[in-house]
Amino acid sequence: ICCGNGVCHCGRSKDAHPNLEQNGQATKWSDVKHCSMLPTDAFGIVKLVSGSFNTARYLRLSDDSESDDILRLLKDFWHLSMPGIVLSVIGSGNTVIPHKLYQTIQRDIAKVGKLTRAWVFTNGISCGSSSVIGHMLSTHGYPVPAIAFGSWGTIGNTESLRNPEEDPTTLVYYDPQSSNPENCLDPNHTHLLLVDDGTVKNTKCNDSVRRDFENYLLSEFNIPLLYTMIGGIEEDGKILHSILLGGATVVMVKGSGGFADDYCDFHKHYEDQQDLPVQCSCFQKNPCKAIIEKMDHDFDIHHLLNVWDNRESVAIYDYTQVSDFDAFILKLLVTTVRDSGIDNQLDMACKWSRVDVAEHILSEQLDATTGAKYSTGLTKTLFHALVWGHSDFCGVLIENGADIYDIQANIVSLYECAYFSPRSNHVIQLLEKYTTFDGNSKIRRRQVNQLLERLMEGGFIACTGYEVDPFFELTLWAILMLREDLAVLLWRYTQDPVRCCLVSLLMLYSFKHKVYLEKDDDRRRVKMMYNVFEDLALSVMNQAWLSDPDICRRAMLSKWQRIMSYNYLDLAFHAHARAFMAHPACQEIISAGWRGQFKRDTGAGRVLITILVPFLCVTPLVPFDRRVSYRRAVQGRFKMIYVDKLTGFEAGYKRAVAFYSAPVTKFWMNLLFYSVFLIFHSYNLLNNMLFIKPFEISQLAWTEVVVWIWLAMALISELQDWTQSFLRPGTKLKYFTDSWNRLDIIIISFYVIGIVFRMIPQVEYFHT
Repeated sequence: ICCGNGVCHCGRSKDAHPNLEQNGQATKWSDVKHCSMLPTDAFGIVKLVSGSFNTARYLRLSDDSESDDILRLLKDFWHLSMPGIVLSVIGSGNTVIPHKLYQTIQRDIAKVGKLTRAWVFTNGISCGSSSVIGHMLSTHGYPVPAIAFGSWGTIGNTESLRNPEEDPTTLVYYDPQSSNPENCLDPNHTHLLLVDDGTVKNTKCNDSVRRDFENYLLSEFNIPLLYTMIGGIEEDGKILHSILLGGATVVMVKGSGGFADDYCDFHKHYEDQQDLPVQCSCFQKNPCKAIIEKMDHDFDIHHLLNVWDNRESVAIYDYTQVSDFDAFILKLLVTTVRDSGIDNQLDMACKWSRVDVAEHILSEQLDATTGAKYSTGLTKTLFHALVWGHSDFCGVLIENGADIYDIQANIVSLYECAYFSPRSNHVIQLLEKYTTFDGNSKIRRRQVNQLLERLMEGGFIACTGYEVDPFFELTLWAILMLREDLAVLLWRYTQDPVRCCLVSLLMLYSFKHKVYLEKDDDRRRVKMMYNVFEDLALSVMNQAWLSDPDICRRAMLSKWQRIMSYNYLDLAFHAHARAFMAHPACQEIISAGWRGQFKRDTGAGRVLITILVPFLCVTPLVPFDRRVSYRRAVQGRFKMIYVDKLTGFEAGYKRAVAFYSAPVTKFWMNLLFYSVFLIFHSYNLLNNMLFIKPFEISQLAWTEVVVWIWLAMALISELQDWTQSFLRPGTKLKYFTDSWNRLDIIIISFYVIGIVFRMIPQVEYFHT
């Protein structure tokens, strides 16, 4: 087992094996026979004495460690979450990358890793591609784990990595004591797995453990795997060949030097040779030999030719032609997961927020016979796009046939995403405050309905099934989550966009004035969304009013059972949508309701004269609209009877009812009666505030009795308004929230107190 120069096959000197007997015979080296297995003594947290301020978790492990044990270490002990993809970087030797290429990869690799929750694998030494990637990730604050599979035997001063205290939280300071970067650990990695096969000279002993672990993640968890070659030496070509034989996809970074540039040059010469005229027979007979003769190379071409034989799985990234490294990688990853289903491809494009890639994927999913697009798998991606807030993706998936009813059926799962979104923490707080939700259990549909009832003044009625507009339900979810872009997108697909806007305004008004939001950013978003949805309601109303005013009027007066049987005007009134109420369509309906059944040109003078002289209501002094009618049974069938066609007593009675039920008539009557009340009250204050003996009511003036009767009628009216508030659910205390009602109660209370004092004689002359 020892060479002739006194060096063992493990790389150590013969003196390092004092207990080994040779018997003068050469024995073949075997790691099973000549290596012993011991519990690891190197683990914990390491910090390089010279290098960055970064600390990394590390572990020394054997070269036959199982992949599931490594995964359990990363997940359970080092607390890493499962990756979305694995980016495995290959390339040894001293790699010098152009500044522009370095900036491009540095900008995009952090973005790629963050969006896809990637794990980045390298060999962990402080030269070559591992040093480049480590420095790039450290510059961005380590958005993803940088995991190094290093070789324990080739690292200098491994004694300083041993942990005598056997405490995984112990901080170990490491000084490689070597000027050779190939014997030093890179200081910019977050996790170090140092593979030991018993030798001190095998720099590739970590490759088998690394490849087994990568294939384990791919086969057991279907995690996409993508290799990237940056620089590299000839031995990396051998590794790359074995990777390609396994069916993996490799990216060659052109301009990074080493083996990657050699392959890119070979590929360029091959394309140039294909463009030659047909008479160039040397290329047709042996194209690779013709290319090699033209290339200026000083390397072993054998490994390059092996890689070239698997060129279908190799992609070349040229930063001079493709500026976005993340988009380039995304398209390759979509290709690698093509066999796993369209949902995985779309999920990957959604994570990276690349709508163009999603549209390309969907365009390829066509039935060869009918040309119809497959909708299978779109619902899952639509759910993820809603959770992540990618409104553009939601629009593309909805247009391509995603089943929105499946999303509506699982809408509670969308509310549960508030657990994981920092921007939606207010939903959990509102559920805990206004519903039976305790914060520890799952969110129930009943609790969501309770919150919606609170935000809509107790009038929301929950409905399920296909008769419900699913986009309306999802719009309410987006409003509650305060996601403006998603809410606007989903609103565009609703069946009744104006009503959906007004219901959204009602919810946002409750957010503004009735529900306390802790964050200033949330309050700011509520104000912006309120203005946006009011503008949307106005824009739709303008189009409807200009196209067909009659249909617009009927739609505005149509009631909806789900929100307390409110029509458009009721919703706008309770949502305080003043701009919407000022729309000409709303003003016309309000004016028509104010006039009652009068014609539009009926002046206030005619109404006042008719109030003072009541019998004039049966005369043509107050003209009624010809369209005013009522239903009457004629020979067992109901028939529409127009008021202007009636004669005799029935005509007078119907005209009187129509006149006194008009709001404008009630207003002028209240104004006249209140003026008379003030006159009587002032007269009593000036003339009738005299001393009254006990129980001598006969001394009261008739004007005081009239005022008291008037007060009793006002009190009865207020009691009637208060009792009516009990007829609707959730509005028992709504009467007291109106400032005018509170003012009326105060005025009536003071007047009652004054009447009591009026009846109690205190002195000979008592004035109230």
